[in-house]
Amino acid sequence: MRYILVFALSFSFVLASIGVINWVIDPFGMYWSPVYQGVNATKPEAGNRSRVSKAYRSVEAAPQVLLLGNSRIEMGIDPEHELFNTRQVYNLGMPGASLSMQLDYGLNVIHANKTVKEVVLSVDFLDFLSTKSSNPPSSAKADYNSRLPYLSSENSEQTEWFMLKEKMAMTLSLDALSATIRTLFSQDSQVSSITSKGFNTAQEYRQIVRLEGVIPLFNQKLDEIEQRLDQENLVFEPENEQGYSKEFSKLHTFISALNDADISLTIFTSPYHYSYLQVLSEKGYWQDFMKWKTYLAALKSHNESIDIWDFSGFSQFSLEPVPVSTPHQEMDFYWEPAHYKSEVGDLILQRMKTGEPDNFGHPLNEQTIETIIRANNEGLLRSQAQWDKLKSGLGR
Repeated sequence: MRYILVFALSFSFVLASIGVINWVIDPFGMYWSPVYQGVNATKPEAGNRSRVSKAYRSVEAAPQVLLLGNSRIEMGIDPEHELFNTRQVYNLGMPGASLSMQLDYGLNVIHANKTVKEVVLSVDFLDFLSTKSSNPPSSAKADYNSRLPYLSSENSEQTEWFMLKEKMAMTLSLDALSATIRTLFSQDSQVSSITSKGFNTAQEYRQIVRLEGVIPLFNQKLDEIEQRLDQENLVFEPENEQGYSKEFSKLHTFISALNDADISLTIFTSPYHYSYLQVLSEKGYWQDFMKWKTYLAALKSHNESIDIWDFSGFSQFSLEPVPVSTPHQEMDFYWEPAHYKSEVGDLILQRMKTGEPDNFGHPLNEQTIETIIRANNEGLLRSQAQWDKLKSGLGR
């Protein structure tokens, strides 16, 4: 009996010690316990659990401004930018998240806090593509909804138990302990980290460019884009027999929810590198891309209170040459074709907030859409020779 008691006490002590250590280091950026430079300030493991940690952190942060989207806004728009005028901002961008997931996470924060006064939403063309299927869309609850209790009035014991297990796994697990050890040994390394306000520092890209060069980065991302667009029965279908597509229906519902809550909304399209745009054209999606912008422009006519900006065309930034002859040279504006640097994000914010620089980005509405489409088509033709040269340099 004494042996069992000693064992139980020893086990409890070890488990508690692991929990305390993991809580202090906080490798996944879940609790943001006291931060110590050189100990736990850099959190390279946080990106691996961002869908979990951000669900809770975004609510606890009680933001006044909420940034929504995928990985592009996560590493492109700095929530501590001076144009936010000292307001509390949280970057809820999540890599690989569907549009529905992005908006659901946002609504969870809005319903949980009455603090949110402004939402900035980054939208991407590929998030509006869907696969044709003979099966009707499922109405089943998304698997991530259990960690978003404020989406509905249902706050069952099952939901509370699910949330408790997720939070416990961030501290009382060997996986968390391994992440803690890796975090401790990565403080002096050039690695990506998630800040307390949800921003991805994207420093890992610098390490890749230094060691491997920009060519593998571009080839890998272009391959990913092509594979995505090569999926069978992948279409852009903004409307169907039931009305709007799932994606546009979700967006309309989101806009209505923000209008009801008197929350301002700014939507912007991501600034892709010209090589990304050329791949869209080569894969036969260029006209759909233009049609997508047309549908976004129509949103403004039905919702005068929202602002919509298009940064996804050709500009002095998106046409930045790729240094294939000096591949270990870091680019000024892009990490690779799909991800712009925060320097471009600063310009996006400046343009949307102040109107400058007026040669980057355009208000997107039914009065400007024809001019935007014409400029995009001309840019596609003008950049063809540059694209052909780049493909040769990349060995494609």
